[in-house]
Amino acid sequence: MPDALQTALTRLGRSRYMVFIDWTNDQTFTNNVWTRVKKSTQSTYTANEETEDFGYIDSDDDVTELVGNKLSIALDQANIDGDPNYNHLEQMMVDLPTGEDAKRPILYCFGGSSMLAVRGIGTFIDKELSPTDKTISYSVSVADKVAGTYEVVSGAPVFTPTSQTTTTP
Repeated sequence: MPDALQTALTRLGRSRYMVFIDWTNDQTFTNNVWTRVKKSTQSTYTANEETEDFGYIDSDDDVTELVGNKLSIALDQANIDGDPNYNHLEQMMVDLPTGEDAKRPILYCFGGSSMLAVRGIGTFIDKELSPTDKTISYSVSVADKVAGTYEVVSGAPVFTPTSQTTTTP
């Protein structure tokens, strides 16, 4: 019989973490058409914490405070003609968009049983096509972040916010 203090643990594989991009670019988040990034060979979610040192009078040492985060998501998209993400990224490589044209809604869904997610407006940066590696590498700098939960209904994520927008400094 299992010990009552034991907690069932589940190792979360890479397929449990999902990234969705709305290539229709509905930045109002009312009618998003989410496309899941499936053929990525790497996915890294980075908080990019910003710190500041303060010399408080009650301490002889400076104290480092966390003052902000600049969320980014790095991905490698496999070069598969017909994959909607590849085709849109390929077009970005040709058009080289700037400003608002380089932004798309993005949704990052965590893999745990709590069904946590972060939604925001992503600026697509650091795009690099490698025919040798058969990938397009890119990063998405996420602003106007909203934390929430998600469920998948008929193959598409439905996001429910649980916090207010946090703007990127």
